[in-house]
Amino acid sequence: MKQPTFLDVINQYAQNQRYEIHTALPAKIISSNGHSATVELMISHINKEGRVIALPPLVDVPIGFYRGGGFCVTVPLAAGDEGLVIFAERCIDGWYVSGQQSQPLDQRFHDLSDAFFYLKRAVYPIRSLIIHMMRCHYKPMMAQHLFVYKQEK
Repeated sequence: MKQPTFLDVINQYAQNQRYEIHTALPAKIISSNGHSATVELMISHINKEGRVIALPPLVDVPIGFYRGGGFCVTVPLAAGDEGLVIFAERCIDGWYVSGQQSQPLDQRFHDLSDAFFYLKRAVYPIRSLIIHMMRCHYKPMMAQHLFVYKQEK
């Protein structure tokens, strides 16, 4: 067996570190209180040994609703609603509790416990939304009514 070089050792170390970096994954809501959710990640983790591991549900994940200019668009959430979980670069605990700028309370990076959940359109087999440019649509899933706002020129 060949003796690994220093560069081989550094490359392997970097590869092992990448296995623990989380950026974004599709997820489904298990439960929600309207402000935060417990979510199930829809893609399994592959560890550095190559084993596939189902990650545990993420709890107390802040939900990202559209906000701006004094308005907020919220929708009722239900178990099974799909979205994208994004993992913050640093620990969000201090900011999440205070709402103020804070130093990271932990040295973790891209960790599963620093997630945000954003609603998104459904996966390919169950798409049901009609998307048009220059219009804002509101359509409850499985409903017969569609509310459309179109700005007049």
